Amino acid sequence: MITNRNRKLQFAAAVLISSAAVLLPSCVREQLIEGGSEDPVEVKFIADTDADAGTRTSADGNFWLTADEIGIYMSASGQPLSSSTIRNGADNRKYRPQTATVAAPLSPATADQSIYFPGNETVDFRAYYPWKATGTGAGDINNYVYPIDLTDQSDPSAIDLLYAVKTDMGNSLTAVNLAFAHRLSKISLHVKKGADIASVDFSAATATISGMPATGDFSLSSAAITAGPAVDLQAKKVPAAATFDASFEALIIPQAASAGRKVVFAAGGNNYEWIIPATAAFEAGKNHIYALTLSSTGVEEEGELVAAIGALTPWFNIDHTATRAIEKILVHAGTFTMGSPATEPYRGSNEDQHSVTLTKDFYIGKYEVTNAQYAAFLNTNGITGVYD
Repeated sequence: MITNRNRKLQFAAAVLISSAAVLLPSCVREQLIEGGSEDPVEVKFIADTDADAGTRTSADGNFWLTADEIGIYMSASGQPLSSSTIRNGADNRKYRPQTATVAAPLSPATADQSIYFPGNETVDFRAYYPWKATGTGAGDINNYVYPIDLTDQSDPSAIDLLYAVKTDMGNSLTAVNLAFAHRLSKISLHVKKGADIASVDFSAATATISGMPATGDFSLSSAAITAGPAVDLQAKKVPAAATFDASFEALIIPQAASAGRKVVFAAGGNNYEWIIPATAAFEAGKNHIYALTLSSTGVEEEGELVAAIGALTPWFNIDHTATRAIEKILVHAGTFTMGSPATEPYRGSNEDQHSVTLTKDFYIGKYEVTNAQYAAFLNTNGITGVYD
């Protein structure tokens, strides 16, 4: 026989069970977001570029590709990367660009890679490209150290290293802008045959760089590079720049000025040795460009140019003088007045003053583009024909 008292006990028990079922997801959420916020906020990201550095080192140019893979860490604000400072398990989460653009929104590679803000705690984000797995095997990220290996230069985009940091970020629905910059250097060698070796075949020429490290460790926490031992590095042969017989490129580890570095060009059974200037320091994010003339008596260096990796490579004229690289100035975001005042003589009817707001910084050429620079643009982008 069920009494009223029993019915009341059964009802109370049902309410408790129902309440527990309702509270369980909330408890899971509390564990997920650590900081105690009831509703976790998913972090949105945009992969952007820093200043005028290009995003990639490949034939694909400055655009991100939707197949690219980017690693992201979220850690306690102002703290170095470690297992104890990582928040919400955001330890090398994999993201991909949603669009093939210079500034691309990112999405997690899989749903379980999503990152959520940890409540009201501020955090730092560190991101890098290309993504590598965390582990102890060769080529893995171990103890937040990214292994650099430049021994195979056949696909620059596979060995290039881009890095971004964003600090002191709190709960926000606004996308976190990750401004990526190149952490490696690049050397470009444009070679011309001297008159005394004009008949030498350069179609299969090679360039071997000696005295430079090809491996190293990149700290994802501090962005410092610890270089490995000096080795021989085979540069990649690329289509010859205008007026030159051969061109070579290689990504290299940034390094201070030092002696003992050289490049040996091999062509037609002969070797031509060029001593890299001991005063040359190779900077991260910079393309160091040399014009060289090879002859039976040695190699003549005709100067060095430095441009941002990803920027338009300066083009050389027939006389080997370098065309001025495109200089840029930064236009800051903000509001300004455009147009002319009503009192200005000869003003047009459509020149009324009005307020204009720039929502984002951008770079613009400091001077008008020259014919030679436009020719360089056409040649660099493989437009049919050679423009001089």
